[in-house]
Amino acid sequence: LVESISAAGTLVVLGIGVNVNTPLHSAPPEVAQLATSLHQCTGREFDLAEVLLGILQAQDRLWRLLSTGELSLPGEWEPWCMLRGHQVVITSPQGKVEGQCLGLDEDGALLVQNDQGLHRVLSGTVVEYR
Repeated sequence: LVESISAAGTLVVLGIGVNVNTPLHSAPPEVAQLATSLHQCTGREFDLAEVLLGILQAQDRLWRLLSTGELSLPGEWEPWCMLRGHQVVITSPQGKVEGQCLGLDEDGALLVQNDQGLHRVLSGTVVEYR
């Protein structure tokens, strides 16, 4: 989850969400079809403090690599871009963009190709993908 919180786009807040011991059998169907949890994948319960500590330790290692220039965040994200190859609809402050997602560029912008050309989407909400 990425959110730009400054007008110039120079400050970005990154967030993550992890379903740990969440039973999804009682979730609404649209959530249950897309979501999972560590418990659902492994069949075992997890200690929440241990999961949080593991996430924080992994983040600390990544931030250290980023601060020394040994790691490029967009370079790490790009292989995991689940939208690549899909038709997407994105709403942003600049308007609505529809087209085929080509992945991420070196700045982390989402690349969307349509009849009007290539669009670099730096912030917005993906409202549909297929």
